[in-house]
Amino acid sequence: MSKDYTFLLADDHALIKTAYKQFLSKVDNYYVVGEVETGTDLIKKYFDCKPDLMIADISMPDKTGINAFLEIKEKDPDAKALFISVNDKPEDVFEVFSIGGSGLLNKNIEEDTFLLAVKKALSGDTYFSGFKDKTELNKFISKYMSISKISSIPVDIYKIKLNDKEMKLLRFLACGLTSKEIGEHLNTKEKTVEIYRSKLRSKLDLAKGINFQTFAVDYLEKVKKSKP
Repeated sequence: MSKDYTFLLADDHALIKTAYKQFLSKVDNYYVVGEVETGTDLIKKYFDCKPDLMIADISMPDKTGINAFLEIKEKDPDAKALFISVNDKPEDVFEVFSIGGSGLLNKNIEEDTFLLAVKKALSGDTYFSGFKDKTELNKFISKYMSISKISSIPVDIYKIKLNDKEMKLLRFLACGLTSKEIGEHLNTKEKTVEIYRSKLRSKLDLAKGINFQTFAVDYLEKVKKSKP
């Protein structure tokens, strides 16, 4: 007789929870034992039902899924969480990996892939959308960890507003990805990425001696700290 597995869903979008609940219902021994909409409720509900796996949105009202998971792990180190996000931000991948999360899924993930990720998480393995295997994921993590800081960038640069596409490019550059690797993530040609990089460097008026990767790290950190 196969073991039963229980799940706690955390997302402030009802349609997302409904979709994942339907996916899980396709497996005979999978049972959803709770649904919440906030990080605070995730913490409370977890200790009420002690699920085998939490499936939590990274961004939720009042407390992020990651922060809620960290609070839960302080009391229950064996807690497992598979995170979901509308974006594939490099910093989210690194953060989920570094806190011992079971993986990060894009909200547009297909049913078969979702169930594969759940199966891996339950077995103690991980699954991260956008990475074909652990070798590729570990290569990405190593690059992210090896990023160096930059100390002297003209202050005026940070007053220049960047659009969503430019910010996404900066995030990839901050992780040390090459133009070819960025092109694979964006589903575009390497040469097109090189054009984007050139236009962004020109817009920021970066001196040739300033490394784009180290600038990207510093810029993103300052933007994060400036948010209320």
